Amino acid sequence: MKKWSIILLFGFVLIWLAHPVAADEARLLREPTVNADQIAFVYANDIWIVPKSGGDARRLTTHNGTE
Repeated sequence: MKKWSIILLFGFVLIWLAHPVAADEARLLREPTVNADQIAFVYANDIWIVPKSGGDARRLTTHNGTE
């Protein structure tokens, strides 16, 4: 019983520590929209798309202004 308690506590600590990191990485993510096979979103004032199945996002727009 004590072994499972330690494992469970360790798992909760890992989740708690990982959460702020994930939130910081996507803080500029805005206006997501979904179609049949892609997700489009605005990140740092540029439009990006990514397949719904996962993978690398591809930037569609860029500009010379300050972000």
